[in-house]
This record gives sequence, structure tokens and C-alpha cells, in this order.
Amino acid sequence: MKKIIISSLLGVLLLGNDLAISNPDVKTAKEIFNNQNSLHDFIVGTKVSYLKWKANNKVEDYQENNFGSIDYDIGSTLYKTFFIQGIYNGRQVAFSYMRNRLVNSVKNKTSQFFLGYIDLKGGENPIRLSIEKSDIEGIANATAATSTNTDIYGNPIINLPFQTKYLSVELKYFDKFLFAGNDNNSGNNGTFIGIGYSQYKMPSLIGMADPSSGDIVDVFYDPSVRIKNFYMCVGYDTLEADYYARKTRDISDWYFDWKLGLGLQWLSFSDGGRYAENKAHSLGYSKGYDLPMGIALNYKFDIGYIKEIAKVKKYSLFFQTGVLLKGIYAGNTVDPTDSNNDDRDPNTAVIVYDRSDMWYGPFATFSLMF
Repeated sequence: MKKIIISSLLGVLLLGNDLAISNPDVKTAKEIFNNQNSLHDFIVGTKVSYLKWKANNKVEDYQENNFGSIDYDIGSTLYKTFFIQGIYNGRQVAFSYMRNRLVNSVKNKTSQFFLGYIDLKGGENPIRLSIEKSDIEGIANATAATSTNTDIYGNPIINLPFQTKYLSVELKYFDKFLFAGNDNNSGNNGTFIGIGYSQYKMPSLIGMADPSSGDIVDVFYDPSVRIKNFYMCVGYDTLEADYYARKTRDISDWYFDWKLGLGLQWLSFSDGGRYAENKAHSLGYSKGYDLPMGIALNYKFDIGYIKEIAKVKKYSLFFQTGVLLKGIYAGNTVDPTDSNNDDRDPNTAVIVYDRSDMWYGPFATFSLMF
């Protein structure tokens, strides 16, 4: 299943660049950035999104037998965003703030999202540092076949409120020649490659597997597992490619943005691993437990339509609408038929987990460029 998902996303990745906006007969990025004004080419705007967060955490063995799962009540509601972007001394800078009022079992709670970026190197091929941070609240309910109805601290695992704090840092290099199909004269540098790191805390079910048989021997619930990802990414950013075209001609076109990242994920337990260590010893694993890295996949697809709806002198008003889909997957299993499993110590239990998060929904944006 994981191979099918990765193969399908790679297919979409290769198609994405052909669907992106082409911008013939526009100024090059160099002409825009040669503007000697210290601060210019602003874009300010507001966006309304209706997003659903679907999270799935389960414990399965290598034969995909399920030993427990978590139902997250995070809610669906309107998110309101304000953003501002400009060029400062030849480098793009941007900041956005999004918030919502949750519509779920958590009353009077607000989720907040911050996103900012700055070009460490400006010009036609910028190197961009971006930081994303969010605080989200919800309710978690866990079911597990081989655990008690309490978490590692003895608290009930039914209707358990939680708060997750998400942090992502990416460093991307933009170059119009990264993929085929870009016009040498268009100033289009929306394609990028990069590296990233993210971490967030979530209540999670964790499995403990026998290193020889792959059987799940225990399932436990940690209310605040820290999930960390390190990955490489590639993608295409229409706003980046289209930034220069907006200054010179009318914009009315479909667009397709995408990003695909692949890397490694690892976990850290909220109690420092004391529960897992004690549990492994109680089950007869004299050397405790092993926490191997898992595969991490993250993706983002944004397809929609953008149009310049009014223009007065240097002021241009744009309307944009579309659908956003983004997500994260990570997990690992113990497969006794895998030759790599021969190196595992039979006296050490192995931590296994499987988790996916998906955000999706429509949005509409109004922005003013001047």
C-alpha cells in the first residue's frame, strides 16, 4: 500500500509542472529585483478556508492486523487568514496569520497558524527560509485490544482533550531550470528543491512488537508523543512564478501547485521512555526496547483559478479560489520475512507505529498588489 501511495504521488509530481501557469512575454525576475527601492511590490490580502483535518493513528502488525486506533475530534470550520508580502532590498519577505473557532467537542477554543518566510539570497534564483507554527486543540478517544483504558500516566483515554503544537522549518532553492518545460525568457522560477524539518506533539497509540515473530505484544497510549521528521522536498510554487507576471499583464488562468517530501521520522515519548522500558522488561525483553526510524512522506497539492478583477494605475486586485490537500504519513513495522530483521536482538522489543494526517478543503482569496 505504501509503495502504491508513493508511486501515485510521484506520477502527480511529474505532471504538475505541465499544469502550472505559463507566463510568456513578462519581465524577468532580474528586472523586477533591480528596482532600487528598499521596499516595493506589496501583496496584501485575506483568505477564507473551510478545512477538515483527518488524522489516523493505528497499531498494526506486518500482516495489517489492527490492534488499536485513535479517533480524533478536531472539527471542521472556517479559517480566516491575513497575509502580506513584499520585496525588501531584492529579497521577498512574507507573513500570514490564520485562526479559527473550533466546531467540535472543545468549546470556546481557537486554533492559530503562523507562516513567514524570507529570502536569504534574493534575485532570480532565491534561497528561501520558511517557518510555520500552529497551535491546535481537540479531543482524542482511543481503542486498543491489548492495553488498559488508561494512558501511561493512569489517566482515562476517553474524551481526552489535547493541544498539539506544530513547527516546520524549510530551506528551499528556486530555479526555473530544475524541471523541463519552463520558458527561458519568462522569469519563471517557481520550481524548487529543498530540505525540511518538522515536529509536533499528538496523543498516540504505540505498539510493541516481538523482534523475531513480528507479533504485537503490547499497545500503550502516550498523550503527548513528539513526532519529528527530516526530509528532502521538490515542488512548484505558482505565486513565486506568477509574482513578476502580475506586474506586466492581466492574469486569468488555472494553476496547480505541489510539493512532495520524502525522509525519515522518529519519535520521543513524553515520559522519556520510562513506561516503554518497564513494559518491555516485564514482558521478558531483558534489553528493553528499540525505537527505529520510520519512513516519512509529506505532500501538498493546491489546484485552482486566479484572475485579476480590477486594475487602477499601479493597484491590481486579484481573486483566487481553489482546493487544498496536504498531509503527512509516517510509520514502521517489524516484518519477520525481511532479511534486515535478522540483525535484530531477540532480547529487545521493537516500537511500531502508523500515523497519517490530512488537511483538505476549499478556499477563496482576495489580494491587492501595488
